Amino acid sequence: MSVQIHEVKGYEDYNITVNNLKVLNEPLYCWFMGARVNGHSWCGDCRDSEPVIKDYLNSLKLTANINVVCAEVDREDFRSPECKFKCDESINLLKVPTLFYPSLKKKLVERDCMDTLKLDSFFSDVSRD
Repeated sequence: MSVQIHEVKGYEDYNITVNNLKVLNEPLYCWFMGARVNGHSWCGDCRDSEPVIKDYLNSLKLTANINVVCAEVDREDFRSPECKFKCDESINLLKVPTLFYPSLKKKLVERDCMDTLKLDSFFSDVSRD
């Protein structure tokens, strides 16, 4: 079994992807990060955490598939009080990077996303070998 990462840009693509994945009845996690410009996120913590998160996800030995929607958030949009990721009460995104498990309303935020012990705790509901 494996981790499927679905990369999307912006709120509308995020919603479409999440709604399409919900029907699979597989665990669904969300990862919000600053959008990439010239291959690199505008957010320093996002740049630092991306390889840590990807390596962690790739190291998981799973007994079932999980899906991770990685939503890139535009810098100007994120700084706006009208940012849809912030205004959507089911997400309530305040900082990036953020890992979010909607089923349990669990979050890991900023530098915590680089702590493997906190990643272990965050992904503790995942069925593993």
